[in-house]
Amino acid sequence: MKICRIVSQLNFGGVEQRLKLTSSFFIDNTDHELIILVLGNGGKVCREIEFMGIYVKVLNEKVKIPNVKLISKICKFLRFHNPDVIHTSGAEANFHGLFAGFLVQIPVRIGEEIGFPNHGFIFRKIFKFTYISSHQVIAISKAVAKRLIELKEVNNKKITLIYNPVSISNYDKDLINEDLSSKFLLKPLNSTIFVTTCRLVPIKNIQLLIQVFHKFLNVQGNGNSVLWIIGEGPERDELVKLAEQYEISEKVVFFGFIKNVIPFLMKSDIFILPSLSEGFSISLVEAMLCGLPVISTQIGGPSEIITSEKNGFLFDPKDGSQLLFLMQLVCHMTQENKDRLKKNAIERGSDFTVSKYGNSLLKLYFKLHPCPVKQKKF
Repeated sequence: MKICRIVSQLNFGGVEQRLKLTSSFFIDNTDHELIILVLGNGGKVCREIEFMGIYVKVLNEKVKIPNVKLISKICKFLRFHNPDVIHTSGAEANFHGLFAGFLVQIPVRIGEEIGFPNHGFIFRKIFKFTYISSHQVIAISKAVAKRLIELKEVNNKKITLIYNPVSISNYDKDLINEDLSSKFLLKPLNSTIFVTTCRLVPIKNIQLLIQVFHKFLNVQGNGNSVLWIIGEGPERDELVKLAEQYEISEKVVFFGFIKNVIPFLMKSDIFILPSLSEGFSISLVEAMLCGLPVISTQIGGPSEIITSEKNGFLFDPKDGSQLLFLMQLVCHMTQENKDRLKKNAIERGSDFTVSKYGNSLLKLYFKLHPCPVKQKKF
């Protein structure tokens, strides 16, 4: 079976890392051929996937909806490569890729909602029309599936739930990014290191995290704590100014984009995910696999990953007092309770394997293929 994955960008981020893991699955399963079409720009992950031996075509086009020229280019690519399946991920890839696939009449057309959609009236109508051209739509969590149905973009019978894959086995846990001063990885004496990893955009709610961390520092006994913020994005300058405004710049460290976050997670004490909403959150599961106590938003996919007080804690991302309470609670937990959380977190994080994800995709592809061949068992 020949499968074409279509994405908007392939530089860095959750979607890109997931596609890299998907590529590793298909490299090991030679009965099937994977090719990747990038509508916009390539980048770091694109080069890594090409190095693995996967064919990647980068169009370098503007992906803003709608782009008729882009649809025409996708059609040309699909006619030439003639895949059995196209699998698009993300709004722009779904819109342009599914319409092109319909025009070329690719046998199996699958869209995928990778976030927690919040479309207005016009875009609801656009994506309802878009998904008519698909055979199935993948939701990365039950929360995302429910949201798609509430927005009336997709019929319930057309949705398949497939959780994202997460793996830290390919990371070197002892590797420290050479571009950064190692002093940041030297844990201050008697300190608690909080960490978050995300793109610095408003939906990630980092402003609230900094505000609450400021209050946390003012509680007696917490003054030696540190907040590590790993990630890059358009909100960075504003967040740096906010830390300066609270006079906690020395306590809030902005690392920017880090290729390998695992050493930083391993050096940290508590992971926080304050997003206003999350479709799934690969970074959350990575932290759990590293054995960190996690405090996460309750909106979206994380509520399906975490059982509060068993393998982590959930809070309302608009309620700073809840977050402050949980930071205090986890910070002062007994070692016995922390060990229990760690064990349960690793166990839960291990549910989201690459092989489980890859085989779920193949199961769906073969189910929808009009001329299925016998599926290889892995």
